[in-house]
Amino acid sequence: MARPKESERQDIKALVLRHSKALFLKQGFANVTMRDIAREIGYSPAAIYLYFDNKDQIYYELFNEGFQILYKRQLETAQQSFNDPIDELYSMGQAYIRFAMDFPEYYDLMFVMREPRKFLEHCLNENTGEPIGTDFSEMSYNLLRATIKKCIDQGYFKGFDVEIASFTTWAAVHGMATLILRGMLVAPEEMKPIIFNGAHECLQALIKTSKQTK
Repeated sequence: MARPKESERQDIKALVLRHSKALFLKQGFANVTMRDIAREIGYSPAAIYLYFDNKDQIYYELFNEGFQILYKRQLETAQQSFNDPIDELYSMGQAYIRFAMDFPEYYDLMFVMREPRKFLEHCLNENTGEPIGTDFSEMSYNLLRATIKKCIDQGYFKGFDVEIASFTTWAAVHGMATLILRGMLVAPEEMKPIIFNGAHECLQALIKTSKQTK
C-alpha cells in the first residue's frame, strides 16, 4: 500500500485532532478510546496508530495547538508600543479573554479538563529525559512573566516577586475568562461588553494602586 503524501498525512492528522477534541469535551478524556476516534472519522484503529501512538499524544498536540494560538495573540500585543508596561499587561489580559471566547474548546482542553494534564507531567523528552512540557505553553508564560517584570521595574506589584505577581495576575484573568465561558455573568447581552470592560478596569486600577511612590 502506497504511503500517503505529506499533504494528505497532514489533512488526516488535522481530521483526527478535530474530531478527538470534540469527543474529549463531549464524553470526557478518560471515556474516549482510540477505537472511538477511529469510528468517528470512518477509519480503522490501525490507521489512526499510523499518526498517533495513543490518545495522550493526540491531547498533547491539541494542547500545544491551543497555546500556539494564545501565544501568537499575546505576542501581537507585546509587539505594540506602550508608554507604560501596565497598559501592555492590560492589553495582554484582554487578548487572553478574547482567546477564551473565540476558542472555548481549546480553552477547556488547556485549562479546565483534569485527566489529560496528568499525562503532561510524565512525558519525557526522548533526548534529555526531562519533562517535555509544551513549547508554546512555556513561551506564553514567559511572555507574561516578562511583561510583569517590566511592571515591577516601574514600581507596580509592590511587595511581590515576579513569580507570585505573574501567577496572581494569570489566576485573576483566568477566573474572569472561566466565569464568562460558564455563563456565570448573568446580564443582558448589550450589557456584557460594559461588564467585561469594567472588570478589566477594576483589575487595572488594583494593580496601579500597588505602584510604589518614587
